[in-house]
Amino acid sequence: MTDRGSLKSQPPGYSFSSDSYTMFQTIFVSSGSLLFECADPGHETRTVLTSGDFLILRKGSTFALSSPDTGYGGICYLDYEPADLRQSGYSFSFPGGQWIEELVGLMQFALAHPRLYSEETL
Repeated sequence: MTDRGSLKSQPPGYSFSSDSYTMFQTIFVSSGSLLFECADPGHETRTVLTSGDFLILRKGSTFALSSPDTGYGGICYLDYEPADLRQSGYSFSFPGGQWIEELVGLMQFALAHPRLYSEETL
């Protein structure tokens, strides 16, 4: 399997957890809310991501995700076989800035209109 970007959404009641994540994934939340709980020693955190927030899930990380009331939507990038050492370690979130929101808007449009853009472009 190769890496890829895609639109992402999960319904209300969604939950997922991993004791040692095997992939690398980024998630940009554009609607709803996503509860992120990292249990990696020294990096424990619990935060709710809302529109404009960004999540980095790294290989080997221990975390839980849930969206009990609203579900969430956005875009993600998946690397199924991360080789770069920076793609391993603890997971974390941060608020997106204007440039990330603009980039994500362009990506969402491209992913929603696949006939206009090639996989290489994405």
